[in-house]
Amino acid sequence: RMRRSELIQLVEIAVQVIQDYRNQLNSQESSVVIWSLGRIVTEVQKNKDLAVRMQNLAFDILEANARHLDYFTTQGIANICWGIANVSRGEASIQRFRKLSKDILYIIEKKAFEFKCQEISNVLWSFAKLKLECTPAFATVAAKVIKQIKANFSPQQLANVSWGLTHLKDRSNGTESILNIEGIFFNDIHQRVHEFNGQELSMLCWVVAVSSEEVEKLNNSDS
Repeated sequence: RMRRSELIQLVEIAVQVIQDYRNQLNSQESSVVIWSLGRIVTEVQKNKDLAVRMQNLAFDILEANARHLDYFTTQGIANICWGIANVSRGEASIQRFRKLSKDILYIIEKKAFEFKCQEISNVLWSFAKLKLECTPAFATVAAKVIKQIKANFSPQQLANVSWGLTHLKDRSNGTESILNIEGIFFNDIHQRVHEFNGQELSMLCWVVAVSSEEVEKLNNSDS
């Protein structure tokens, strides 16, 4: 098995090579590199300098493709969002992503009905982790897509999507479309709760707790 020091050395070389050739990557290569950076960063996060370099490289590649996102497949878009969410460190990186979020949201809305379960799950989880504001347009599109494919979600995807939607709802002042999706999901979760493992159940408990607080706030505001 590769030792951590050897892994770090290999990643450092790869980061430098990709940095030199980042402008020559096509859409598929760019999405795979960003996803890979997000996957590997957890293994090298104790090396803060390398983790920051990986973060900056992922953003450099994304920014270089900002005007060409239409060439990316839905899997490519999901890979980008997931990778960026994992490499991001601190508020500065979140702000950097927000500057690109309008272009990404536009492509997601345009290709919404091409997304598969894992892809839309990754997108929603990533947006929540990156603290992205939920626009009414995105909420409406997400609602339509999820209603169409929700029967095919795995327990983990149901948990991830519910977690993501709850985070997005919290930052969108209870957008009605988001609340409606949660209602749909709770019916599915109730019917399939025996399929969930411990981690998935803990995520769902958090979703229920936060949603209960939101309902109480709404009731108090109406009284």
